[in-house]
Amino acid sequence: MTPIRTFVSLATLTTVLVGGLSASSALAAADGDGSWVQIPERPALPALDYDPRPGVLFVPFEEVTLTAPPNCKDGTTQSNSAKDCSGVVSSETTFPAWGDATAQMDLMTGLQTALDPYNVVITNTRPDPYVPYHMLIMSDVDDGTSESTVCGFAGLGCDGVPRNQVALVLGSTMNCMERDPLGTALYLFGRLSGLESITDTTDPMGTPLDAMNPATAYQDACTAFTAPDMLNCVSAIHAQYCNDMDGVQNSHQELLGVYGPRPMDPDTTAPTIDSISPADGSTISATESWTVTATASDDSGYYVAMWETLEIPPAAEGQVPDCAATNRACSVEFMNDYATTGAPWDFFSAPAGAAPGGTYRFRFTAQDMYGNKTSQEISFTVEGASGGSTGGNTSAGSTSTTGAGTSTSGGSTGGIESGGGAGGDDSSGGCSCRTSGGGQGAVGALALLALGAIRRRRS
Repeated sequence: MTPIRTFVSLATLTTVLVGGLSASSALAAADGDGSWVQIPERPALPALDYDPRPGVLFVPFEEVTLTAPPNCKDGTTQSNSAKDCSGVVSSETTFPAWGDATAQMDLMTGLQTALDPYNVVITNTRPDPYVPYHMLIMSDVDDGTSESTVCGFAGLGCDGVPRNQVALVLGSTMNCMERDPLGTALYLFGRLSGLESITDTTDPMGTPLDAMNPATAYQDACTAFTAPDMLNCVSAIHAQYCNDMDGVQNSHQELLGVYGPRPMDPDTTAPTIDSISPADGSTISATESWTVTATASDDSGYYVAMWETLEIPPAAEGQVPDCAATNRACSVEFMNDYATTGAPWDFFSAPAGAAPGGTYRFRFTAQDMYGNKTSQEISFTVEGASGGSTGGNTSAGSTSTTGAGTSTSGGSTGGIESGGGAGGDDSSGGCSCRTSGGGQGAVGALALLALGAIRRRRS
């Protein structure tokens, strides 16, 4: 097979994407003079400050075309599996469908068995784009120029964030002439989850990988790193699972800390929409201000959401965004890192007299990580408005929230796009990798909503 040469070099892969935020314009609410204003940001929380939450691993066996940031589809500039955007390639690259029925079944069975202790959903069906998920691309493509020692690349998600990275399994590289598909897949899943190379080769994170006798169970033991002086994540992330000892990693306990244990019973319960506003069928006077918002909850403690605009008066075009969602699925973004279920999801607000008269119709959808979702539409009429302001801009940037509320964000996600390196480690560079949270609260002139208490994750 002819090797492809579009993969990011080791030197390039040392670049760290820090989870900072930059302000950009987005539709929010209006101040006293009727103009549309930005929603304030909230500072990012430090790493380690979230409870375990379910993960989703999408394994496509059909053809997949990846593009590299910052030039991905739909204006995407950051790695995002839902947009087929990842730094594991340096230019647009198509990977053909992988495996026959036997190879596909063997891989899925192996993944299900190895990840059975953890709350990870494994699927061959692509989730909705507003659901954060990791994508594992299987390939038999050989790359003789790659320095990967594990026959693959993956974004490194220190402390288990972000949740929308891509892993790529190769056929061979200059430093990995043989590979076991499952062994490499499990190593790369560990990287997506924040694990690093260790010396215990009975653990999938042990390097060098043994293609003849691949490890298939993450070990419940504190084992030394292969290259303790070249860690990519801050040592405190790993040390909390090993009685605060530096230089070691407990792969099993860390995965439990990131995803939690698998539930005893399957989750078939959709989130509940607890409130939504304005009320369906209501009539709003031009003298009233109003906010399109909803609250929801889910028994799993973590869910994602989307608002969609279905109908607005022609005069409101340019003031009302088409949609707002988690996982950068829309130009307006909700960030739901910390599972603040029940907090309001504010789409946008209109002050008195600012919204054009006419019919407005929107749909709110909430979904958990198991594919259970619920939707509700609202339609209402604004009467007596004179036309409203057009000062908003909904396309200049994305919007970020935690649980609810919106704030402008052009920031990067935490994590390193990296591949195999010398000395048994597969990456270089370092970071305390975390996705920055956005603003929290009601929009515009409305009072800021208090941020719910964030419980420190148990070690």
